Amino acid sequence: KSVRLSPEWVSAFSGICTNSKNRTKQFNINAEIQHTLSNIWRLNYGIKSSLKNYDYNQELEDATKNDFTNSILNAFAESRVHISTNFVLTSGVNVSTYLNKSSDVFLSPRIKINYNHGFFSTWVDYANTLQFEERMNIFTVQSPVDIWLPVKNQSPLKSDQVSIGSKIKFNEKLSVSLGVYYKNLKNIKEFGSFNRVDLSESIGKMISGSGNAIGGELDFEFNTRFVYSRFNYTLSHVKAKFEEINNGEYFDPAYDVRHNILCNASLRISKKVNVNLLWTYKSGVTATVPAGVAVAKDIGANKSAFIPIYLERYNYRMPPTHRLDINLEYLKKIKGNLLKINIGAYNLYNQQNPSFVFVQAKAKDDYFLRFILNSEVIFPFMPYFSVSYSFSKKKK
Repeated sequence: KSVRLSPEWVSAFSGICTNSKNRTKQFNINAEIQHTLSNIWRLNYGIKSSLKNYDYNQELEDATKNDFTNSILNAFAESRVHISTNFVLTSGVNVSTYLNKSSDVFLSPRIKINYNHGFFSTWVDYANTLQFEERMNIFTVQSPVDIWLPVKNQSPLKSDQVSIGSKIKFNEKLSVSLGVYYKNLKNIKEFGSFNRVDLSESIGKMISGSGNAIGGELDFEFNTRFVYSRFNYTLSHVKAKFEEINNGEYFDPAYDVRHNILCNASLRISKKVNVNLLWTYKSGVTATVPAGVAVAKDIGANKSAFIPIYLERYNYRMPPTHRLDINLEYLKKIKGNLLKINIGAYNLYNQQNPSFVFVQAKAKDDYFLRFILNSEVIFPFMPYFSVSYSFSKKKK
């Protein structure tokens, strides 16, 4: 029997402009007990407690202070049984509740069966998961400065996923895996309207819907002493439905990424030098663009005001994005301590991946205006350099 306690403190800060801030703090404490009941049966159980504070403030004179907390208590248990030489059965359950709303209790069961024989393995998996917060995108695409808001006075997002997959190891260097999955989504969250000055109003207008997702994943992995490479392709289609959005019809939400390709390579030049390359490709996500623009002009004024007219949400799909990241890593041991130097670049070939789209008015002549769909790039080529020195405790 073993007991493990793992307290953790996480703090993140990001800013999107000079007059706003986005700060989150999270404190986690976990306690887990492991029992080896026999040669074929192992049992784990414990608790996880999470206290998260969200501090989002617009630094303006008339801004409302946005400070929220979300406290979750989770108890879990997992059983792992070797049914036979080749079969392993893993089952478990999570019990979650709000610390400040003990009357709401949520159960999340899961079960997985593995079959292993030589270089071949296959599995069938069912898992129920919950999400107690929702992302509010700052741009059209997801980014590190997005705002996460707690789900208040509602049931959290619930996902029931079934997946089937297999993996073949042709030798010690090459392996291939293939899997398919289906998700049934309940209590999906969207915002009825946005008010970034008073976010409590946005939380109060959080609405719930349903949906589903289906997809598959193909993965190749090649690993030797000097080269590690991986190719991963994911096909996915997500559909969502809300009574309050698009007349209750199904639509593709912003997190519907149809095609996702990842190519990763790591080259070991020497014992001290490694080169890492990562190329990614993603289908464009859906965004909301106006169906038209109204032109308003006061009598006697020289300037016109252009007012966008919106009819549907997520009515436009962005172009696909791709980029190449590179990293050169240098490692050296100095008297038992470790010196690490990293030099690299994000988006090496400066691909202009749009972060959001908007409608812009263009004057063609004195009597005619045309409106075009434009975009902005927020994350271009960005080099970086870092140095770290780790001290190790010398053995007596």
